[in-house]
Amino acid sequence: MRTTIHLPESFKDKVEYIKMVTGKSFSSIVREALEIYYEQLKRKEKIQELEEEVCGKALLVSEEEILQEIEEMRRGSNRF
Repeated sequence: MRTTIHLPESFKDKVEYIKMVTGKSFSSIVREALEIYYEQLKRKEKIQELEEEVCGKALLVSEEEILQEIEEMRRGSNRF
């Protein structure tokens, strides 16, 4: 897919820095940034689903256990 991106001038230094440090092209940087953003959104979605599931178990476990499980999800536990 080909697209045109209009960025504010304030991004110029940021892009140049990333290119210098990583040796990647602008297109590679944008692709990687979009992939990271996508993964973050999917992770948030999964956390919300798990929070809803955990809340559904509220009567079966203590509040402390629920809070501990939510905190593990937010820290990125490998369980999720």
